Amino acid sequence: MEITYAEGLTYPEDDVIVSRLHSTPDYSPEDSILPNPGKYYVLRQFGNADAAAPDAIKIIDVDGITESIASNSAYVHLYTRDYFGEGDSWSVADSADMIDEGDASIFFNELVFGNEGQFVMGVDDSAFVGSEPTTIETEITTEENLFPNPSTDGWYHLQLANKQADVSALIRITDMRGAIVHHFVVRKSRINQEQHFHLPQTGSYILIIEYSDGTYSKIPLVRS
Repeated sequence: MEITYAEGLTYPEDDVIVSRLHSTPDYSPEDSILPNPGKYYVLRQFGNADAAAPDAIKIIDVDGITESIASNSAYVHLYTRDYFGEGDSWSVADSADMIDEGDASIFFNELVFGNEGQFVMGVDDSAFVGSEPTTIETEITTEENLFPNPSTDGWYHLQLANKQADVSALIRITDMRGAIVHHFVVRKSRINQEQHFHLPQTGSYILIIEYSDGTYSKIPLVRS
C-alpha cells in the first residue's frame, strides 16, 4: 500500500500503521467487497495529534479485479468509518481514480478521510448486472432524472443535469428530520455519467444535489 500526503502540511512524526483484516466487516456498505474474498483495513497514525490525514492511497495486490471493473472505476468506492466503528456507520471517502488490472492496484486521489479509522473498498454491483460489460451505457439529459422512485429494493439510479466538464456535485440524502443518511461526491470527470446508490431502510427521504457552479436541486424520494 502506498500512502501520500499533500505538500506543505504537518506530517506524522511517528509510525503510520495499516493492518489488513482477513475477514469481511460486520456490515458491508455494498454488495461486493474488494479484495475478493472480502478484507478490510485499519489505519492509525502515531505521534503528533495535528498531523494531516492521507491525501491519496494506492492499494496493491487487490484480488477480484475484472476487466469490467477496471474499465469502470467510478463504480468502485472507498468507504471509511471510525477506528472503533461498528455496523452501518460507513461513509464514502472517494471513488477510484484509477484501476490497473495489470498490477491489481486501485488508486484513490481525492480522499475525505481522517488520520485514523477503518476503510473498505466496495463495488456497485448494479453497474455490472448480467454479462461482463466493457463499457457502461449512460444517457445525458438536460435535468436530473431519478429512477425508480419509489424503489422497492432500495437501489436508485440518478442522471444529473447536463453540465460542463468543470462542474462537480455533492450528493446528500437526508431523512425527513434532516439527518444525513448517505452522501457521495461526483467529480468533474463523471458529472454526466449515471450514478447509483442504495438505501437499505424504508421511508421518505430528500435527495439534495449541490453543484460546484452554485446551482442545486432537491428531489423527494421514497424507499418502499
